[in-house]
Amino acid sequence: MQVKDESFRKITAEDIAKENHLKYLSETIWSKMDTAYKGANCFYAVKGEYILFHPANDGAEMRPYEWYFLFDGKEQMIMNNQSAFKNITNLSDILLQMTRLYSKYIDDYVFIDSERFVLKLEDEVCPDYKGKATLVLTDSTIRNSKVKESEIMDVKKYFINAFLDKFIGWNFGVAVRNNQKLEKELVKLNELVISKGLRCNTSFGLDLLSTEDVKQYNFRKN
Repeated sequence: MQVKDESFRKITAEDIAKENHLKYLSETIWSKMDTAYKGANCFYAVKGEYILFHPANDGAEMRPYEWYFLFDGKEQMIMNNQSAFKNITNLSDILLQMTRLYSKYIDDYVFIDSERFVLKLEDEVCPDYKGKATLVLTDSTIRNSKVKESEIMDVKKYFINAFLDKFIGWNFGVAVRNNQKLEKELVKLNELVISKGLRCNTSFGLDLLSTEDVKQYNFRKN
């Protein structure tokens, strides 16, 4: 990749959202609850409907993420991240949208952070939510403004491999194996990353949660 100038740093999440007909939410302060239940990371859902798309295995800690809202004046949990978001009925479609974003911008100076996507809950929000969601980009999903010209290749490799190995590979094996279209497009993306010389391993040395719902999916590295 060669860059004539640093104009790529002006590309924003709002630009990418408009170009791909995705929902955009300007950066929002995520309200962490004062009370932690059973050692979990507890947050209020923004506006009662927006949650971070933060999976169980993130490489940093094993504490669950839980999202709450007030129902009848009482704090009740909408959902947590311990079942790989199987309560989101269109999960495969959302993962497919993410996969296509990485594929579309494989040769472009667009740097997508899979840890900074958001979900907007589309059905009536209630405790133990089960229903549809919409993929949302926030200001920090697209990291272009933070990338220096000298860092382009390293950052590109990091984010695309983190998506394949950490975000998908550590968490969504069940969803991938249960949807042939999604699996096919992910494997195709992985092969494209290898062919572009961008593939590297980002998933060493961690103990991972593994349950009936949270399963690993291993992509070819070379």
